[in-house]
Amino acid sequence: MGFERCADCGTALVASLPPLSPARRDEPTREVRLATYSTWSEASMWAERLEAEEIPTVLVPLGPGAGAWGSSALLPHELRVRAEDLERAQQLLGNGPS
Repeated sequence: MGFERCADCGTALVASLPPLSPARRDEPTREVRLATYSTWSEASMWAERLEAEEIPTVLVPLGPGAGAWGSSALLPHELRVRAEDLERAQQLLGNGPS
């Protein structure tokens, strides 16, 4: 139809996606700690920022969690990324929390 931009966000559209890099089946992905945040919502905000830059993230609650308190949302959370994404993620977050 001749659409060149996304109607929602204005991003330029492409004719085809680039090929995915082949996953190494002999080596598991290694997660590393990027930062620790005081609540899930704060950690989630930074995780969304990284996901927008195509850096997969994992949020890990640091405490007893839902079984003890009913929710882990108010507990500190660790934000983890793949080891190979660590340097880029640090650059994107700048001088964030520890």
